[in-house]
Formats: sequence, structure tokens, C-alpha cells
Amino acid sequence: AQLTEEYAQAKLAQQQLEQAVHSVFSSIAKTGVVHPQQAAEAVQEITIVARTLPKSAMFMALSQHRAGDASLSRHALATCTVSLVIGQSLQLNPLELHELATAALLHDIGLLQLPASIIRRAHITSSPLSQQEQLQFRTHPRLSVLVLERQGGFESVVLDLIVNHHPFRSDNGTRIQAEMASVSNRSGILMLADQYD
Repeated sequence: AQLTEEYAQAKLAQQQLEQAVHSVFSSIAKTGVVHPQQAAEAVQEITIVARTLPKSAMFMALSQHRAGDASLSRHALATCTVSLVIGQSLQLNPLELHELATAALLHDIGLLQLPASIIRRAHITSSPLSQQEQLQFRTHPRLSVLVLERQGGFESVVLDLIVNHHPFRSDNGTRIQAEMASVSNRSGILMLADQYD
């Protein structure tokens, strides 16, 4: 009974957070501008929920009805929430958590600069991207940073986390251990949370 009640609370919180995050991404899609205050408010809401609700209920709420959902705002919410849960368990300080959550929320906004067909196909294994499309898709972390740099208002650590949110890979697809060793803990958290969702 307690788990059912906790899940219901988490589901309600998730719906409210989805609206806040969707509002951020709708604004970006319409104007091409990320409003730092709007992003900070969404991060604050997500942080409060991540601190107050039981982790098991949050993960259940985030994973329900996600199969095949390629919504950028839902992915951002899930990545942000998972990053916060991991960061809190590693006892990051509040500033580090805020920077991590901001990067997690905005890490994929560069995808809005790519053709929709590439974004859809990037998540479908039955229709893989061509080599040219893969190269284009791999530019999205840098595109995300360029958007944020152009308008200003975001800390350099947030930009560094975003640009490094995908694992480094060699031509044959294996991770390059030397480069991975140099990735910060928060970059690693963001990579893990992004892959989890």
C-alpha cells in the first residue's frame, strides 16, 4: 500500500515536471533561445522532487509508458532526474548538483539543429544512420554548447559537461580508456544517466 501511494505521488510529480520541462523545450524550439531563468526554475523543481520522493517510486514513474517515446523533453527530464539521484548519492554539494542538473536538462538541445529524420532514425536500430548521418548526429553536443555560448548566461562547467556527455569511441566502437579516465565524475554521471534513458 505504501509503495502504491509513493508511486502515485511520483507519477503526479512527474506529470508536473514534464509540463515544466516541455515548456522549456517548446520555448527553445520556437525561439531558438534558452532562457537561463526558465531552465533554472525547471532544475529547481526537479531537484526538490529528487530530494523528497523515494527513489524507487521516482524510477517507476519515469520508466512507465516510455517504450518508443523519443520525446526530447521527457528524455531531458529523465536524464536530469537520474543525474540528480546519482549525484546526491555521491554527496555532491548543492552547486555541483545544480550545474549537473542544468547540463543534464540541456544536454541534447543541439539535436534541435539537426533534421528530424536523423533524430528519429538515431533511436531506431532497424534503420541505422548512414556514416554521413552518424557524423552529423555526433555533432549535437557541440551544437548544444554553441547555442548556449551564443546567448550567454550559462557557466563554463555546464558547457563542459554538455560537450562531453557522450562516451569517447574509437573507429571500431570501443571506448578509449585513456580519454575516459580523464572525464570528470559529473561528466561520467551525465554519460551514465543519458545512456540509462
